Amino acid sequence: MTEDATEDVRLNNALSTETRTAHRYLLVSSAIGIAIAKMGVVPEKISALGIDFSKISQKSFLYIVAAVSSYFLVAFLIYGLSDYLRLKNRIAQTRLAFAISQITAGASKRGYCLSGLVSLVRTIFEFVVPVAIGAYSISSLVSLAATI
Repeated sequence: MTEDATEDVRLNNALSTETRTAHRYLLVSSAIGIAIAKMGVVPEKISALGIDFSKISQKSFLYIVAAVSSYFLVAFLIYGLSDYLRLKNRIAQTRLAFAISQITAGASKRGYCLSGLVSLVRTIFEFVVPVAIGAYSISSLVSLAATI
């Protein structure tokens, strides 16, 4: 077991296919929600379907978009937390195996690695940023709905 194995685990893709899909849907629904909330683009009518929105319908529309974003936020949190814990478990197992191999080999020196910093940045980018964007979108939509 080498220290490179720990770096490989840290730098490996942490998100499963399901989490990546929820991640994508969360970001798309959040972008739509932020665009609606910040540009004030609340439909008054959908001509193609012959639908006219009253003020109550506009408010309901905003709550529906917020609910959809909330759904994808919760889905991402569930899947993402599972993937995050799985990643941390793999890192711990790899570190333990490396430490055991160092003890049995009589070595104790551990080299400096940049993978820890890269792993932290990637964790923030892949897990924290989408949650913050989703929460901001939902908050913006609910705030706009409250003013209608």
